[in-house]
Amino acid sequence: MMVNLMRTNQRWMMIIVSVLASVSLIWFYSDRSSVNRGVSNRVGSIYGRGVTLNEFGRIERELQVARSLGTLDLLRATTGDGNDADQAPVNYLVLEHEAERLGISPTAEEIRAAGEKLPAFRGANGEYDQAKYNDFVSREIFPRGLSPSQIDDLVRMNLAAAKLRALVTAPVVVSAPEARTAYDELHAKTEASIIRLKSADLAAVAEPTEDEIKKYYTDQKNQFMRPERRQVQYVKFGLDETQARLTGKARVDALKPLADRAVAFLEKLLDQKGKEDFRASATAEQLTVKETPDFEEEQATGFEESTIPQFTQAAFALTSASPDSDVPLQTDDAFYDLHLANVTPTVPLTLEEARPKVVAAIKAEHTKTALAAKAEEIRTKITADLKAGRSFADAAKDAGRTAEEVPPFSLMEPDRKLPDASEIAGVAEGLTDGEVSPFVPGGDGGLLVYVRARVAPEEAKFEAEKNTFALRIQSNKSLIYFIEWLRSSRDAADARFNVRSQG
Repeated sequence: MMVNLMRTNQRWMMIIVSVLASVSLIWFYSDRSSVNRGVSNRVGSIYGRGVTLNEFGRIERELQVARSLGTLDLLRATTGDGNDADQAPVNYLVLEHEAERLGISPTAEEIRAAGEKLPAFRGANGEYDQAKYNDFVSREIFPRGLSPSQIDDLVRMNLAAAKLRALVTAPVVVSAPEARTAYDELHAKTEASIIRLKSADLAAVAEPTEDEIKKYYTDQKNQFMRPERRQVQYVKFGLDETQARLTGKARVDALKPLADRAVAFLEKLLDQKGKEDFRASATAEQLTVKETPDFEEEQATGFEESTIPQFTQAAFALTSASPDSDVPLQTDDAFYDLHLANVTPTVPLTLEEARPKVVAAIKAEHTKTALAAKAEEIRTKITADLKAGRSFADAAKDAGRTAEEVPPFSLMEPDRKLPDASEIAGVAEGLTDGEVSPFVPGGDGGLLVYVRARVAPEEAKFEAEKNTFALRIQSNKSLIYFIEWLRSSRDAADARFNVRSQG
């Protein structure tokens, strides 16, 4: 019933559900605009075929639904390699292709059974609850312009991803000696001391000479750039003060004509194909054109909509070849059509403009160099004293420093009370007993780490945890193996994409 209703009245249902759920209409309008343009919106290719922005965006939206569904095997497979959000849809396409190639095809019964077990559809008694399913469809599926059948697609892909990973990682094994070595490395307790050094402890760094400033500026000129600035014209289709107080269906009814007008104006611009400029077209439609000053992407100020992050993002997504919005920008109470009026490209700062930054950079480098030299001087003296049989605390005191004893820790259990506990544990891992580390810069200074001794984990503790630990090590090793396989498969697919995440 709901699906048939969506098919016969899809446009208004999309707007209503979208506004109620506070979800952007960008995908609805993106699909509509691309059809009206009659041009390709291809954003990449894989396995020798093109991929459109609509297909890429649909997969992104499906993966958003996957997070809400809890289809963890699919999510781990698509995002397990730590790449940015744009890579997940590419991985999805690779997994889909490889599952088909290897004959991995979950049956309808498997999909139904797995779908009914998803946490999103379980009621208070732990059983499948149709009302939960219906609520999920209304809340997560329709607002994204998807259909309920795509839930089955996600469940199918989740099952396929699990089977594919099991097949790929079947050769991965962890021997008993390998597990024991890993356990000892992670659980052995380290007894250590540290010496902290701060930049403030050094004598004031001299001001750089004019020759130093000029040379640094010349050598590092690419670091001192004025960011690209943009100016946009725009028209706003917004609720008035009375309408802005509306809620529910009344608010939706007030927004519907605004959405129509915003789309219609963009379509007119497309039909004109540049024969009239943005302002003239807006004036002909009795629309008020607003214009921003030049602004940077990271420092948008000086105009009414500067506090709306998506406005800035939309402005910097425009190009000279496509200066008008592809789709209206939607906020809670308005729609915006944008036009790129001017681009001031990135240019190098002059020496005088860059001078404060140049001076600060030189002084920072001088401070860093002086601190490292001081630390090495202290380290050399302490190392000599240690070889002479003195304690680390006494050697540090003779060097004019105070040793700070760190509570015993392991890689699995660093001392969380210390702000740099992870760094200390990481440095200590590479030291032998009785060794002082090189200077480790960090924050407003840095530290030296001294390892007194390491204490092996208790045998009884290892025996109690070895089976669980071996399984965990095997799981981690399998993940690494799978990631490498996925990366290799992606390369073999000749995946080439150039698109911003639309999630």
